[in-house]
Amino acid sequence: MNIALVGPYFSSSGTTKHVTNIFNGLTSTHTGDVFLITFRESNESNFNEYLGPKIITYNKIPSPILFEEFAEFISEKIIENQINILLPQIKPFILFCASLVKSKLLEKGYKILIIGTWHSNFSWIVTAPYHLAMSKMGINSCDGIIPVSKDVENSLQYVLNFDPTKILPIIPPGGIDFENVNKNRSKLLLDIKNRFSINRKYIIFLGRLLYNKGLDTLISAFNKIDFDGYLVIIGSGPYEKELKDKISALNLEKRIIFTKFITDDEVYSLLQGAELYCLPSRWESFSISTLEAMGAGIPVVCSNVGGLGMWASEAAILIEPENEKQLINEVDKVLNDENLANELRKKSIKLSKKFDYKAISENTLESISSHIERLHNNEIIDERDLQFQFNDKTGEITANVIDLSKNIKENMKITDYALYFPSEALKNENKNVDPTIKYFVRVE
Repeated sequence: MNIALVGPYFSSSGTTKHVTNIFNGLTSTHTGDVFLITFRESNESNFNEYLGPKIITYNKIPSPILFEEFAEFISEKIIENQINILLPQIKPFILFCASLVKSKLLEKGYKILIIGTWHSNFSWIVTAPYHLAMSKMGINSCDGIIPVSKDVENSLQYVLNFDPTKILPIIPPGGIDFENVNKNRSKLLLDIKNRFSINRKYIIFLGRLLYNKGLDTLISAFNKIDFDGYLVIIGSGPYEKELKDKISALNLEKRIIFTKFITDDEVYSLLQGAELYCLPSRWESFSISTLEAMGAGIPVVCSNVGGLGMWASEAAILIEPENEKQLINEVDKVLNDENLANELRKKSIKLSKKFDYKAISENTLESISSHIERLHNNEIIDERDLQFQFNDKTGEITANVIDLSKNIKENMKITDYALYFPSEALKNENKNVDPTIKYFVRVE
């Protein structure tokens, strides 16, 4: 059984670390071949098409006009490497392209099982029709979805109406390499503190600079915390200017340090040297950065939101998002109570060990194997076959939705989805759909 992940690989975000860690974990635990199909994410001049024998890269940035080409690229690599299971990760367009891949492969008589992993609660997708359409098409083409938290599981079932029999058990995203995160880096820590002129104690934040991360709340609170050290912010992102404007307005330029991009070794060294890690997010599906902070053995104060609040409660102090007063009180408690800080450090280490990437990968394989067995035993009965007719003049696609007993349940127009089906998979040379092709896609 050969497996291929599809996901981002060339950025430094937490979700990319999920892809990297699950790829490394599956490579070390699975007896078959494991591939990673990825893509260019920027116009880097040093981009290499192949970074390794099992890393397959699409040498373009996938934009909407290239989705079908990207799907064709994936399809070719699946057939070439005899891949049996596709694991699309994270982004709506990746799951959407996976739905196109499935159509293309079925047209060629090649069967593939698609098990997606999803991180979002869909709150932002619901307000964006384009992303909502992509998400529905992508998710409904999957034979199963792995949610990373209970919050995400609920969103799959109640926001996107995904078949609950196809939702696999919750599995944390990717995990961390605990031994590497926890490795002593005292010399590197001295070097990087000198580089950024960090000559006092510091609180640390790690993550993309986005509104949902709640950094504006932390910055507002920082000047009121009983602490004369620094706030070190590791990361970059589109919200950086607003944050720096806020820092300037509060006259905190000399106390808040931005490192921007630094290596993982440098990140882990700074984490190990911090007094406390704080993530006051408005929403998080999981938060790999919080797990890394725990792996580094430091106290954590974070928001009780999404999947983060569900798993971190064993070791972290939880606060409500945008509650500046509570943030100040809880951070002050940790900074001024050494016994509490030491207790949190021990809990951080203990909890983070449970999320080692190899264990996560083993759980993923076991869950997928169990789901495949259920599929083979016909325990999952909600899947429908769709046969399409394409009207070349109007651009409408009509779908006969057929249940397992092959009785036509309904005839429905899905004009809204016409743009999202690959034309060549729906039409033969005579502009008519091939009646022998069966597309396993649920349409709501």
